[in-house]
Amino acid sequence: MNKKRYQKIAGYIIFSGIIMIFSAFAILIYSRVYSRNASRKIIQVNKKIHAVMPEITSGIWQEQSDMRMQSAEIDGTDFIGLLEIPVCNMKFPVCNSCDNKNVRIFPYRYTGSIYDESLIIGDISINGQFSFMNRLPYGTEVLFTDMDGYQYHYSVCDIIHADSLEADKIRFNQYDLTIFFRNRIFSDEYTVVGADYC
Repeated sequence: MNKKRYQKIAGYIIFSGIIMIFSAFAILIYSRVYSRNASRKIIQVNKKIHAVMPEITSGIWQEQSDMRMQSAEIDGTDFIGLLEIPVCNMKFPVCNSCDNKNVRIFPYRYTGSIYDESLIIGDISINGQFSFMNRLPYGTEVLFTDMDGYQYHYSVCDIIHADSLEADKIRFNQYDLTIFFRNRIFSDEYTVVGADYC
């Protein structure tokens, strides 16, 4: 009797293990397909933004009475510009806000404006598209181009890791440009990259 019960339990364990393996494999396949589709979508939107954007010129920071950033609607989503890390050959369209289903693909304006050095850009995508920024050396050039074609230059000056966005050591508005992103899928661990205007 005990032998049959142990065999039954062993059977359940083996079956559960097989299900877990197949589930992990399915998640891996889904993640790779999602990442490939997201990358393709980002490239498409980048091209469409460049098509409606004026010729790019250097942006010079100066105090303005109106800090609102212009946006353009592309495929039903409002974008405020392009975030670029040239040394990594990476360029991302930035949504105007996080109130959109596309923030699972695109980074978004969390708060602030490029015009008063308070812009904070967030990324909560599930494909880890910003994970390369964990390894950026200090001094790496970061570019942000607004929808008027003005391009602002920044330099990475700090990289912080925190358990949550509410952690005391994350001091938003400490930098001229702040970028944060989730480190892993279904995780509350974040990396915050600070950059100063140059």
